[in-house]
Amino acid sequence: MLGENGYRARKFFSCISLLVILTGCRPEAVPRAVVVVAETATPLPPTPPPTATPPPTEALAPTATATAEAAPSATARPPVEARFEPAACRFEVPAGRDVDCGYLVVPENRDAPEPDDLLRLHVARFRSESASPAPDPIVYLEGGPGGDALEMVPFAFEDSFAPFLAERDFIIFDQRGTGYSLPSLAWQEYTALSLELLDDILAPEDAFSQQMEALRRCRERVAE
Repeated sequence: MLGENGYRARKFFSCISLLVILTGCRPEAVPRAVVVVAETATPLPPTPPPTATPPPTEALAPTATATAEAAPSATARPPVEARFEPAACRFEVPAGRDVDCGYLVVPENRDAPEPDDLLRLHVARFRSESASPAPDPIVYLEGGPGGDALEMVPFAFEDSFAPFLAERDFIIFDQRGTGYSLPSLAWQEYTALSLELLDDILAPEDAFSQQMEALRRCRERVAE
């Protein structure tokens, strides 16, 4: 029989042997805890990605609403209508003829919105010799161009124009810029020179030089 000390020693070695077996004969190994997640566990909902926060929007300034305002319109002047202004005849009236003279006033440019420049055309209307003349008169247009129609009346009326008075009135007028119409573009300097040289005999180059000088002075006067 073993003594009490022998029994205790045997019991001690038995416990050591059991511990070695349990640890796989590696006394330094320490059992580790293993966490197992149950497969039946309900998965957590995915976390949504962070939403980008838009940058702060600057307050827009109130848009000014353009209000169409009608520009103040200048009071349009009424169109200038042609009119006849009776006046004395500027030429020598042939003896025994019934004639009415005056000025036909018309705008220089009828397309201008405000025609300020007016033309005054000198007009003569010779009355027909008939007691019941035709309603449509004859209107004479001078040639040239630039001829003075009324200036020639005292010299050519009886032969050239009087025969027409048997049935109709006869109207003669100085076209714009000519004769007695206003403004006049008559080249007075050239006319005066022509009268001055009537009795002179000049070489062609001398006459031409003086004529050009007269025309130059006339142009400068008209252009002012």
